Amino acid sequence: MFLRFKPKRWLLAVLPAVLLIAAGCQSIGGVDLSKALMNQLIVDSVQAKMDISLKITPDEATIDNMTTEEQDMLHALNGMKLILDEVKQENWQKASFKGRLVLIKGEIGFRGALDAMNLTLQVDGIDAPVVLPLAAQPLTGGEALGLGPLSSVSNNTELLQNKELAQSMFSLLVKHLPNPSSIKAESVSETVYGSSSSVQLTKIHTEIKATELLGLFKKLVVGLLKDDTGLKEVIAKVYDVAIAPDLAKGGTEDDFLGINELMKDRELGIEFIHATVKQFLILMVSFAEGDDALGKELNEMFSDETGMITDLYFDSSLNLRKTHMAIKLAPSPTVEDTDGISSIELTMNSEYWNHNQAVKADVIDTSGTTPITLDQLDAPSPALLERIDPDSTLYKWLKEDLHLMKKTVLFDVSEFDYSPEEQKAVYANGIIYVPARYFADSLGLAQSWDAASRSLTLSDAMNGTKLTLTVDADNAVLNGQSVDLATPAFNQNGRVYVPLRFVVDAFDATIVWDNIWETATVTKE
Repeated sequence: MFLRFKPKRWLLAVLPAVLLIAAGCQSIGGVDLSKALMNQLIVDSVQAKMDISLKITPDEATIDNMTTEEQDMLHALNGMKLILDEVKQENWQKASFKGRLVLIKGEIGFRGALDAMNLTLQVDGIDAPVVLPLAAQPLTGGEALGLGPLSSVSNNTELLQNKELAQSMFSLLVKHLPNPSSIKAESVSETVYGSSSSVQLTKIHTEIKATELLGLFKKLVVGLLKDDTGLKEVIAKVYDVAIAPDLAKGGTEDDFLGINELMKDRELGIEFIHATVKQFLILMVSFAEGDDALGKELNEMFSDETGMITDLYFDSSLNLRKTHMAIKLAPSPTVEDTDGISSIELTMNSEYWNHNQAVKADVIDTSGTTPITLDQLDAPSPALLERIDPDSTLYKWLKEDLHLMKKTVLFDVSEFDYSPEEQKAVYANGIIYVPARYFADSLGLAQSWDAASRSLTLSDAMNGTKLTLTVDADNAVLNGQSVDLATPAFNQNGRVYVPLRFVVDAFDATIVWDNIWETATVTKE
């Protein structure tokens, strides 16, 4: 099942959700873990701070197999640290955060605000806020996963914002989560945020090896399978919160199986969903068992160093106050190709305070600006790139370290028809001509056409390069200067072709020629 990214409560819910797996939920040392974790998962308001560090250890034996760009990325990501200096959850629909991404090149500051409608981000180096709509999208892919009628819900906003439903779902999961084999509780004296002296806390320490995860997952799924009453209670709430209102509006348009009519009967609808969900869970059990093939594969893939360690600190009211988590992934010595990586270590620390107290989230004022939208992020355009400061740490990190602004396009110069028409180049008098529009689109260049003068202007938002070519003219204008052309651009079948070598040099790109396939690959950083 696919849901559009919905960060409504990710800052404060993702970590506890991970910790559910790490800590299990059966009582330990007299501590009711179920109640303790539920306190954090359904908290109305809270403040927090956290940091996440990434450490990548190169595999000296195979790192030379990586390309220069891959090694640059590895170097840029190693040691990266995400710091959230301030997180404020005012309620279930409103929160804010402020932090920085610490890199080798420097720091990138950011802040964000969440409300019922949008996630708004302000990032150093971008001249306007990024506004991402949080309106939920239809569930898609549910049928493929065996989720049947759940995939017909046209808007799942209520599913994700309804506290009563979330509490019911979390309670069901918490009820059946097993404890890992290595878990213990002890009383400790720790400093916590807002306290000038140490306070008495209960520390829950767990250690999980990679090979143990499959067994824990299987126990969870089997527990859910056996709990018909619990499943039906959650499904009934899902029906009332999301499915019934959806049916009142007409249901899904694609109703070739007549599901809408069946689902209008609440009791029958709940039974139908229950049967569908159980079928899905049975598939998950089969997957987890797999004749031990998956477990064997995990054993062979990861070394004994792979695992997760967590420390949860609860106060006397069973509020989560501090956490520490360390995850390490290390390939087994039998793995031949490690992609240049010996191990990856992720460390996370967090503190929480003001549980269910008066907390006021910050807001980001977007008035007087033209915010960047989700569509622009999905398909970065030259106009979007213009809004990133080329002198900023963000720009340098994206371009020089991650090479995310690198563009590559291939043109076919052969006489064969195995490439799309827009990729076909024209070879005449020893010169290769390529379709201008495809060249510009592929390399992220802005373009404009003046029909009156038959002139095409290409511009690079990143470095300001601007080139104007006129069809059948012997000269072009590059950054305001007239430049002679050996051969002019021309129009063929409504498509403008430009001399490849000239436009490649104009925009500081490179060409690699393949004599066997007769193709030209153009790359622009």
